[in-house]
Amino acid sequence: MSKMIASVLGALFFIAGCSHSSEEAYAAIVFIDGKDYIGQNLLTDNKFTVKEKVGEVKQRLDKDIRPEEEWSSNAFEEESEIYSVNEKDNVFLIKVEEDKYQILTSKAEDAEL
Repeated sequence: MSKMIASVLGALFFIAGCSHSSEEAYAAIVFIDGKDYIGQNLLTDNKFTVKEKVGEVKQRLDKDIRPEEEWSSNAFEEESEIYSVNEKDNVFLIKVEEDKYQILTSKAEDAEL
């Protein structure tokens, strides 16, 4: 009986170990004016206001490839519109849906806007 319990427990540990996902997380990046702009949270308040359209994503890359050409991205679809904001020079908004924008920042410390 105890051998059977030990076998069942061993099988459960083996199955649990095999089901571990090796999926890696990648930053959502858009390359603008020679810099990486990293996707942050969705704009949910009036912290930033749209100033003007400055461009759009020209090339969509695989998520594990770092963009190196202007207006390329490893996360956002081609033709996604990018806007400047009135409040800061190093922040952009990318339109992800009608009236929904994701914040793009050039520095990690700007992530907690």
